[in-house]
Amino acid sequence: MALAFKIVSDSHGDLTYLRLYRGTLKSGTRVLNPNRQTKENITRIFEMHADDRISLDQVSAGSIVAVVGLRKP
Repeated sequence: MALAFKIVSDSHGDLTYLRLYRGTLKSGTRVLNPNRQTKENITRIFEMHADDRISLDQVSAGSIVAVVGLRKP
């Protein structure tokens, strides 16, 4: 379970910032958007440090990351 709290336009696409509360999240995963009742793809996951991005394959509960692949609300 995760909460999206910020969306930023970027050269990589729209970055959606998430806080993961439970479980794990892997790149390439389809997730449910409960607001739209649709499934959306998470193509890439980044750990953000100011202007630096570290690409991750998987994150676990407690992580705050930026993902590419979700649609804007």
